[in-house]
Amino acid sequence: MESIIRSKLFYFLEKLALICIHFWARCGKEMVLGLSLCITISATHAATGSESDHSHHKHHNEALKSAAGNTQSSTVSISIPETTLTDQNGQRVQVVQDLIGNKVVYLTTIYTNCTTICTPIGANVAKLQRTLIDRIGQQALENRVALLTVSIDPVVDTPQRLNAWQKKFNGLPGWTLLTGSQEDIDRLLKATGLFTAEPEDHSPIGLVGHIESDQWSRVSSLAPPVEIAQLILQQLGVDSASVSENQ
Repeated sequence: MESIIRSKLFYFLEKLALICIHFWARCGKEMVLGLSLCITISATHAATGSESDHSHHKHHNEALKSAAGNTQSSTVSISIPETTLTDQNGQRVQVVQDLIGNKVVYLTTIYTNCTTICTPIGANVAKLQRTLIDRIGQQALENRVALLTVSIDPVVDTPQRLNAWQKKFNGLPGWTLLTGSQEDIDRLLKATGLFTAEPEDHSPIGLVGHIESDQWSRVSSLAPPVEIAQLILQQLGVDSASVSENQ
């Protein structure tokens, strides 16, 4: 009986979290983000019943609790290898040639079975898209910025699953989700410093940068989208002073 109650409570809290995140993705209110993060953490705890039972989410919960206000970035030098993957529409693409080219890149990682940080990351990318569109326009966004989200659980995350996951956030053209063989995914993420051996242990770290300039910043994918937008606009050589939380 107790397990049934926990299961129903988890379902309710998870749905409530998604509703909060949906509204936050549209309005960008920090209070809604905070509420959704707290609900998500509570849902995970309710589903497992004890701290020891959900130890595999320890890193995720710590990341969620420290997300608010954590906008610091660090500069790194990386080399992205050419890798052939499959996007959310089932199209085979070469990451460097077809998707990146001379664009500024924002690279994040998720997996669709994730019950903690991945949903807020997805909502963040959707909000980031709208912030950038308000600043530079949809066409410039697609032509000059590559928003890439790579699944770290490609065996489970088929193009169909990634497509459905993206639709939860009303993602727009210009945001590409990628899956492929485990070997190809691992090679790409090891080269970028985003590799994790176990999906449950992955961190919310993302990358903003440009291949030709080799200027890359490691950022929290849970940081306010306006902060990430400012980094991208700086790489584009666009004045970011007018970007605000209300965009």
